[in-house]
Amino acid sequence: MLAETGHTAAGESDGSAPAPLTLLRDRESYERQVNRMVDELAPRMFAVVQDYGDQEDSRIAAWGLAFEDYAEIVSVDGDLRMSTDSMERAVNSFSQPPDVTARVVWGAPEPSDRADT
Repeated sequence: MLAETGHTAAGESDGSAPAPLTLLRDRESYERQVNRMVDELAPRMFAVVQDYGDQEDSRIAAWGLAFEDYAEIVSVDGDLRMSTDSMERAVNSFSQPPDVTARVVWGAPEPSDRADT
């Protein structure tokens, strides 16, 4: 919730108790605050890519969301789901040496397409 992020009605975190949502004066400022909260707290998307041989072929084996302290990973076939605090170990589980290696490819961050109305 917006109030739980520590943002005040002015959009700043002052370390004190968060201001109630009712202090946000109008719908526009409320929407700006919600958009800012989503942008600041959104996890980062990544793919686990398996590379075959010496750049002979590759495939996306899984998709993931990286949060501040952990990551969630789901294989593309849906058979494997994992929550991990070590992305390195998780990605290594998709490797099959010596012919298949795995790596993380970060999704490009997209600018917010929300209008600050």
